[in-house]
Amino acid sequence: MLTDTGISRNDPWLLLGDFNELMSNREKQGGAVRSESSFWDFRNLVTNCKLKELRSTGNTLSWAGKRDKVWVQCILDRNFGNDEWFCLFPRSQTEYLEMRASDHQPI
Repeated sequence: MLTDTGISRNDPWLLLGDFNELMSNREKQGGAVRSESSFWDFRNLVTNCKLKELRSTGNTLSWAGKRDKVWVQCILDRNFGNDEWFCLFPRSQTEYLEMRASDHQPI
């Protein structure tokens, strides 16, 4: 459903938050290696909606926790914009803040 909205959208669009998904195994440290096909749906969403990730500062490994007794960190929280968003806000960026009371870093 989100893909349908993105494909037909011509207005500026910013998507931000916990997507709970990765683009590749390079976006995590620790834990089991996932199959390449497990990333296809999220990659296709980003590609089909013509989204680009905002530049960022700070530690992008925004989630941390134990899985099967192994410490894992990965990029789950992020910001995406479409071309119309970047035309209006060309200098926009994401700042990853220090993790404190949650297993996610605030952005």
